[in-house]
Amino acid sequence: MKILFTTVVAFVALATVYACPNGQMRCGGKYPGGYSVCNHGKPVDFQCASATHCVQVGNYINCPTFDFSNYSRFMNIQPVVLDRHTIAQAIPWVCQAIQEADSISLDFEFSGLGRLSDGSLRTDSHDIAEGNWNTRSSHLEQRYQAYRNVVQTHSLLSFGLCVFRRCLASDDDNDKGGLKYQVTTIDIRLYRGDTCLVDPRSLHFLTQHGFDLTETFRHGIPYYPAGQSDVLSEGAGVAKRTRRKYNKSAGDSHSPVEKNEVASEISHLRTLMQTLIFPGSGRTPAPLVLHNGWLDLMFLYHSFYAPLPPSLGTFLVDLHDMFPNGIYDTKYLADYVVRVDRSFLLYLYVKQARQYSPGDWSDPITSAQDIGLMFCRQYMNHGMCSLGEECPRSHDVVTYLATQEQNSKPTQPGESIIIEAITPPFLKTERPVQHCPTHPVGTGAHSSGMDAFMTNYIFTTYQNMLSKDKLQSARNQLYVMFKDTSLLITPSQFSTFSPDHARKRQTREK
Repeated sequence: MKILFTTVVAFVALATVYACPNGQMRCGGKYPGGYSVCNHGKPVDFQCASATHCVQVGNYINCPTFDFSNYSRFMNIQPVVLDRHTIAQAIPWVCQAIQEADSISLDFEFSGLGRLSDGSLRTDSHDIAEGNWNTRSSHLEQRYQAYRNVVQTHSLLSFGLCVFRRCLASDDDNDKGGLKYQVTTIDIRLYRGDTCLVDPRSLHFLTQHGFDLTETFRHGIPYYPAGQSDVLSEGAGVAKRTRRKYNKSAGDSHSPVEKNEVASEISHLRTLMQTLIFPGSGRTPAPLVLHNGWLDLMFLYHSFYAPLPPSLGTFLVDLHDMFPNGIYDTKYLADYVVRVDRSFLLYLYVKQARQYSPGDWSDPITSAQDIGLMFCRQYMNHGMCSLGEECPRSHDVVTYLATQEQNSKPTQPGESIIIEAITPPFLKTERPVQHCPTHPVGTGAHSSGMDAFMTNYIFTTYQNMLSKDKLQSARNQLYVMFKDTSLLITPSQFSTFSPDHARKRQTREK
């Protein structure tokens, strides 16, 4: 099997290591493969993720650390970014895609991960951290309670969704032996309309990778967790006053006219959630796919469906009933079924794309030793680095895999998978739609839309490479960090549906 993409990126193998003066380096976006001009700190299109050493390529300089915002060039996909201005016209299109889906993937960005166990956040009379914030507890029920505290107190900032729908291949595709998938990818910008916690470390990480917090709070959708309908009427007025104050202070005297009240904006998100669970008469919900998705599922449930149940068992019973076609976790698949050596999302995606689409992935170098390029071991093992932008070593997964696979036996290509990105009809009109770009700044790696696409892409390749029995063994198995066991989503004789889910279930059956 081979995965075909239309985007081909050219790389050049050269040799000289060069240090920019004072560590100043900028990447010009017009140079393929991350090549840039070392221009002594004068700003050009993009800044490298880290920047003390680079590789001289003729008159140009190659950034050793790949610019994350440019990873989308390898994916042939750009998410459609939705906000409060465009959600109303987009929802029918998104819901139709969900109803016709063969697989649906989700990914979220959060305002924090609940790192309050050090007791650093407190008032004179109350320690906010006195509750259970041990998100690494070895006891699954205690872990659930800690995650529940995180979800109840933090905000979603981005909601990524990607739909893969298998369709009939054209004659040209059939000549290639191809399986064709139409792909719909969206990235919804949103934030909680009530008071919530934020972790500066999480926000710093997001902004390092191109996430625009200003755009999120200026044009995003303010939402309230499910079950808080009593604050919507008050919240609508507060949100409007906040926006007017922000726009005035920012010098924006022509802020967009709000076409929907906050309650109406939230209803569109609830409609999306209802379509995920109840796709319509005669339609079977597609499998839901996530990567390391336990916390994502809890945010999804609490934000758009119902308040989180008090116990893990009840939550799992509800999930099992809500998604009858199964939930798949690509991190669990990678670690326990495929058994790869590393399982962070970007690594898995690049590895799969290189393996099944070698013609679209020209090797950037012949060997790391030829150019003196040193890779960051922490990043290559875990997909994160404590030094971030300051790390002097390379975080370039593409080049790393090229060097690792030089001496490996090439994979025999088989049946191909052809990806066709679907553009919403409201972007095809002659009149431009503001605030809904197809490729805005910040839709690179670590945007929820791109992460959702990578997750579904990985799952699709695993579907085609694994036997039905092996794939079935991963159904409803969630990866659990810091443990050697998974979390199985299954009914239990000791747990029943939550009252909220039971009520929604009865309403559906009537």
